Amino acid sequence: MEPLTQPIGRHGRTRVVLSLTPLIDVVFILLVFFMLVSQFARWQVIDVTPVSAGEGTGSGKPPIVLVMETGGMIVIGGDRVETPASALDLVMARRTEGQSVLIRPAADVAVQPVVDLVETLAAGGITAVSVEAGPQP
Repeated sequence: MEPLTQPIGRHGRTRVVLSLTPLIDVVFILLVFFMLVSQFARWQVIDVTPVSAGEGTGSGKPPIVLVMETGGMIVIGGDRVETPASALDLVMARRTEGQSVLIRPAADVAVQPVVDLVETLAAGGITAVSVEAGPQP
């Protein structure tokens, strides 16, 4: 182990030698600590009622069916839209009081687009939303 002081020049002055290894260790430990305690995503609960094919919604009126295709398109009664906001506009134009909305995602649609659509519908005041369970493997 090298000494903490080293003589400099002819007059015997000494220079303190500092090692950066402990400082780097402390910075790394702090980095790991803050990465572990930080919350990167906002978690929340979304109420979704899973229904199976042919199951009624209970209101007596047929639900408005939104079919989510693999490419991101949403089909509502033959009309195709690209964004959840456009789908909300169509649903609001066609929906009657008490009518529910049924989301039918294709088998290979990711979960996040379905969640985005449910959140957009909820933000628009539509809370009677069901998601149809796809075919089980």
